[in-house]
Amino acid sequence: ISPGQGRHAQGRLLRRPVALCPPRHPVALGLPHAELGQAILLLVRCIDAATPDRVAQQLRARLPTYQVPARILRRQQLPLNPNGKIDRPQLHREYHHLFLQEQQSA
Repeated sequence: ISPGQGRHAQGRLLRRPVALCPPRHPVALGLPHAELGQAILLLVRCIDAATPDRVAQQLRARLPTYQVPARILRRQQLPLNPNGKIDRPQLHREYHHLFLQEQQSA
């Protein structure tokens, strides 16, 4: 997934909020994956108790397969840069090895 595709998927999520868990500032990251090359991680702040599995189920019904996140994680806070924007480089550093570690432990 290219950065542009990640932003495109993120934009579709913003235009089509999931009814069970309207995302607040969802962040889609393309991260290294041993088999796929890259996979999407979606970070969301949910305003209700919907599970990531239910959110993923609804996204699978609305998005093309290549845009469905491989993992969805709920976060209470997202890091901000000095300009008040979501600090995407910080998130990349934090989650860079997520899918690689999953592949090694499998």
